[in-house]
Amino acid sequence: MAGSVPPFDPGRLRARLAPGLIWDLRHVAVTGSTNDDARAADAGHGAVFLADFQTAGRGARGRTWQSPPGGSLLASVVLAPDPPLPAAALTALGALALADGLGTATGLEVLVKWPNDCVIHDRKVGGVLVETTAGRAIVGLGANLNFPTGAIIDPDYPATTASDELGAPCDREAVTAAVLNGLARLYGELRADPGVLDSAWRERSSLIDRAVVLETESEAVRGVVVGFGEDGRLLLRLEDGDEQSFVAGRVRLTG
Repeated sequence: MAGSVPPFDPGRLRARLAPGLIWDLRHVAVTGSTNDDARAADAGHGAVFLADFQTAGRGARGRTWQSPPGGSLLASVVLAPDPPLPAAALTALGALALADGLGTATGLEVLVKWPNDCVIHDRKVGGVLVETTAGRAIVGLGANLNFPTGAIIDPDYPATTASDELGAPCDREAVTAAVLNGLARLYGELRADPGVLDSAWRERSSLIDRAVVLETESEAVRGVVVGFGEDGRLLLRLEDGDEQSFVAGRVRLTG
């Protein structure tokens, strides 16, 4: 399937971006990590680092991000919000934009699994890694596009790819443009109204009203997901009926 997918064309990507948005696109065939490229570069708000292949890609909790050459969306976007936004809010922003863009470009129903993953039928198709440096936020975006799911070795939970879901390759430029267009729109909405995250999460969440176990560094908490705070927090109704918010953790479905 990978042989039937044409090389990535930055010109086609630029032609698909919404008018009025200024993105500084920087594309390479191979790199260690687009997040590392963004960290090392003297790049300001709106710089986008893209690659066809990463030799040292990484995800949350130190896991390796796996992708064959040309098979994925691999991008890191530099944002410089003033005043700064919490890392959890930026993670939510990236995950929502990734799900929205991938869904828009492919027609697939892509949902968000808090805090940073995108899923199709509860199977992971993408994720977000946010890192901060020198007043900038680097929003790393990755999505499994054009390769078989079986190429993913030892996933942290069941995974899938867009091409397996579609039964055909998808258009990487169209997906990338839709993600960047969605990111710009959501970023503007978030700056105008921090409360937009709760409604956006509810619309795209794979977890809302579902029973989960939330594993933090110190405990495992059982409850039902009831909402999301404006700073990207998860709101959980505990088994005793109380509600509690969490800024980070790993979620497992229990029903």
